[in-house]
Amino acid sequence: MRLWGGLFLHLIGGALGLLVGLLVVTHPLAGAVAWTLLFASFLSVVSLFRMIVAVSLKFPHWGWAVFDGIVSLGLGVLLWAAWSGLWFLGLSVGISLVLRGWSYVMFAIAIRNWPVPVEVRRAA
Repeated sequence: MRLWGGLFLHLIGGALGLLVGLLVVTHPLAGAVAWTLLFASFLSVVSLFRMIVAVSLKFPHWGWAVFDGIVSLGLGVLLWAAWSGLWFLGLSVGISLVLRGWSYVMFAIAIRNWPVPVEVRRAA
């Protein structure tokens, strides 16, 4: 990474991380609400993209990815609707991560059983 010209981007990301961390530490309730809304946005957007990609590519066992996307989208919408209930944040993120992990396991099994070896290209 020393030769990479994007060191400045990492420094900005680190500085912003410190700033946000200090804001959350000094105002924990506002930070919790902000994180709840951030997770609701994350769950909604990522699940939409996951469903679209799974349906368009139709890789082996793509139904699990669509199921994960549907459940995660539902959790994201519920989290948006009940953003004051902070207990729901842990529940929805936990369910989403369990389903995401299961769909990754099913995808890995499908790739392992793929009849043709997959060629890995490295960027120059």
